[in-house]
Amino acid sequence: MKTLILVSIFVLITVSCTPSLEESQAASPTAVPTLVAPTTTHTPISPTEGSSQLATPIASETPTAMTPLETSTTAAVAFTGAVQIAGGCCIAGFDGETIQAQVSFSAASPFGRVSQMRVIPSCSADRDMESVAWEPFVDSKTLPVPVVINWSGFTVCVQYQDENGNLSPVYRDDISVEGMPRAPVVNPTDWFPQIQCFVETEVHPGPGEIVTGGTVPFSWPDKNHLPEGVFYKVFAYGASDGFSGLVVSGQTRETSITLPIDPERSGEIGWYITLVDANGTLLDHGRCSSFSASLLTVDPPEGLKAVFFQYQP
Repeated sequence: MKTLILVSIFVLITVSCTPSLEESQAASPTAVPTLVAPTTTHTPISPTEGSSQLATPIASETPTAMTPLETSTTAAVAFTGAVQIAGGCCIAGFDGETIQAQVSFSAASPFGRVSQMRVIPSCSADRDMESVAWEPFVDSKTLPVPVVINWSGFTVCVQYQDENGNLSPVYRDDISVEGMPRAPVVNPTDWFPQIQCFVETEVHPGPGEIVTGGTVPFSWPDKNHLPEGVFYKVFAYGASDGFSGLVVSGQTRETSITLPIDPERSGEIGWYITLVDANGTLLDHGRCSSFSASLLTVDPPEGLKAVFFQYQP
């Protein structure tokens, strides 16, 4: 009987000192996690992020560049990359032509060498990056840019891939493109014999005329039918500085032009009219006076070959 009691006590002590299953699991060391190669899921550009907005060009303005447009998994976050068009500045060309823009690419992945990229010129939200074919990675290439009159925008989107298949975010850069009007080809020498000159009594302001106000209307006869790309240009000089300082000038294809004059330039002013091309270059037709570009017959032996009037603000 004593023996049985002792055995029972021993069993009871043994059971009470043995940890439970939950206590055993809590006390065991935490298992080391298994590392899994990072994967990435491509997220298309949202309409807000992918749209290209045309900005009014300002000399000091630099387009926002090299901004990731996607957030992805660990691999995409670890990527670094950029794209830049024409050094980040504006480009220009003539209306209707196609110019070439130099585009620079750069990318780095901690998981392997960057081996491929896919590029979309003129990208927007409705263009799916996944539909674009992969090409070998290069650090620069030229892309064609169509030019239209005035200002337009040009955008490039790019995504990179390393040799292990990890994808970068999509990067974008955009610039402004200035479209300049084409200057017509001018061959005015064929037209020079038809030029009709102006005498000083045919133009306004005429000799000795007094003109008041903040602006001066200059006018002349409608004697000439100008070829395409040929313009009239008016120049006015002040007597206060010996007719060496330009007071005002203007260019037109009409037979009159109104120009503002600084009130401080009051007094005698001499003006003349010439023919020029679209760039303002004088056309020396030699038809009217010893000043070969002038349309006036005014030809004093010395001094300004011009019509002189009085300006009073």
